[in-house]
Amino acid sequence: MPLEIWIPYGETEVRVGVRTENLVGIAQPKSISTNLNPKLALTEAISNIHGKRSLDKVLSHDDKVILAVDLPPTNKYFELIDLLIFEILNLVDMNRVSVLWVQNDGWPPIQNGLKSDVKNFIILNRTQPESFTAQERVENNLTVCREFNEASLRILVGKVGFDPVWGYTGGVKTLLSLINNQAFTDFYRRSVLAQIENGSRDLDDAKDLESILSLDGSSVMLSIVENIDGGIAGIFGGTFNESFRLSKEFIDEHCRIGLDRGVDILIVGAGGRPYDYTLFSSLDSAIMNMGVLKRGGVLILAAECMGGCGSDVFREWMFKGCDPEKLKLMLKRNFEIGAEKAYLLTKLLDEFRLYLVSVMPDYYVKNVFKLKSSRTVNDALQHAFRILGKESEIAVAPYGSLTQTFIKPRP
Repeated sequence: MPLEIWIPYGETEVRVGVRTENLVGIAQPKSISTNLNPKLALTEAISNIHGKRSLDKVLSHDDKVILAVDLPPTNKYFELIDLLIFEILNLVDMNRVSVLWVQNDGWPPIQNGLKSDVKNFIILNRTQPESFTAQERVENNLTVCREFNEASLRILVGKVGFDPVWGYTGGVKTLLSLINNQAFTDFYRRSVLAQIENGSRDLDDAKDLESILSLDGSSVMLSIVENIDGGIAGIFGGTFNESFRLSKEFIDEHCRIGLDRGVDILIVGAGGRPYDYTLFSSLDSAIMNMGVLKRGGVLILAAECMGGCGSDVFREWMFKGCDPEKLKLMLKRNFEIGAEKAYLLTKLLDEFRLYLVSVMPDYYVKNVFKLKSSRTVNDALQHAFRILGKESEIAVAPYGSLTQTFIKPRP
């Protein structure tokens, strides 16, 4: 009898049956399935966040506080930010607290889901330049939102995970979300071109951005790591570098999963909502785990994609052709944010076959994005067997947006 493996899909799950003799491994995060109590974890994280001093030792009633939030717009995270605001409102006047929430490509549209009566809730959306109009110059040709510049205390809150362009989400990527469009594009372009040229993709040492953290007032960071149940596995507070380092060490230990050998077929789930809300966001899970797939193999991606494509730039660049070398040259000449995903997808398709199990129309999947469409994961698996043979070796990564699989080095 095949082993039944359940893969998150939107708000539900889908099943795939894999014979044990074909299965090389199931790659999912280790030992972090138990949810933390968000309130207790947050209280502990902020108790010594500012130079090992609690907030009540550094804030007064008339101070200005800004929360710069780089998190998916889900109820879980609105509740977490509400808890943080509650702690702050015990110390600071409500009218002097602002929230900047970053709208990223591929995420569901952000609406204010906070229960706290915060007077100043700003959505930073790069597709709507007017959300960045109230800016002030810092230095190094950087400008930031006026509210961020004027705050006595800036608390950056970001989710840290793996990312195919930056290496990790959170950290530098969260900082970049706060600066003006031209500087953002310049940093993004540098990172993408460094990755596609030599595999270097970590901008931890982007020293130019340190001026954002050294404005008058103080800046601290809360880095959040998720578990496979959608809950919070860890909250790491401290300085920007300290918080980011601790969270990266945590996910490297728990979410980098080694397999004994490469496989012919890789089945990846993006991880359910919100990870699989759009194709743009879902593809990250395929790209981050394809290192265990043999050249010419089949990658099956289970991602609902209820929100469709997720990036107009990504879709438009897919019409430019399927030659990754051609797209690389075009990226160097005329870089656009979102176009790098088209390059990464065409590079993936140059080496592997990709089946998408989603609710997107077949015509859209096949003709725009050059993918093969399948109704179920099991149907896609049967197609793969017909191509590669019934003895093909298989790996499954049900929570692909949370994991990064690799082949273990030989002893």
